[in-house]
Amino acid sequence: MISGLIILILIVVFMAFFIGNNIGNNCTFWFFNTFENIPVSVLVLSAFAAGIAFALICLLVIKITKSINADREDRRVRKVERKIRKENKLNQKKSLLKKAEEIEKNNTIAPVEEVKE
Repeated sequence: MISGLIILILIVVFMAFFIGNNIGNNCTFWFFNTFENIPVSVLVLSAFAAGIAFALICLLVIKITKSINADREDRRVRKVERKIRKENKLNQKKSLLKKAEEIEKNNTIAPVEEVKE
């Protein structure tokens, strides 16, 4: 907490020193239009802000694509799990049918005769 405050104060002091030393320096900037007599410090700070904005946009795009890919992977995993469950149920049914057939083949109980009166 304290170290963050110290770093922030150092950044502000550096910016004040930079702007103070370059207050009289002007330059011409072209960005689809010619801008004349722009202070160098304003140009540097605006370039820094544009870089930060571009980096944030890139991070957001990466995060969104990762979440989309994770959702796709989750859907694939769920689909495979469903297939495995269906196969297991089918195998259980087949094994029960085989056991029932074996019991019927090996059944030694004689058929019940009707009682005549």
